[in-house]
Amino acid sequence: MLRCDQRGRVLLPKAVREEYGKEFVLVKAPKELVLLPAPRDALKDLARMGREAGLHHYSLKAIKKMIGEEAVREVRKSLG
Repeated sequence: MLRCDQRGRVLLPKAVREEYGKEFVLVKAPKELVLLPAPRDALKDLARMGREAGLHHYSLKAIKKMIGEEAVREVRKSLG
């Protein structure tokens, strides 16, 4: 279990930082928060995923929304 200090900071264990880096995206889902490692180049990764998924005709904003929705579904699924 992790706790916030008086300033609201959470200290991640060294092993977690070494494996996943120091930057994370906070995903808010109903009744839970999930930390995901931040991509090194989010726009480049997003464009690649869009091409691979055949989504080149969607706007970047629409693709980001779809990815966010899918991420929340995957987290919920993995948590049971």
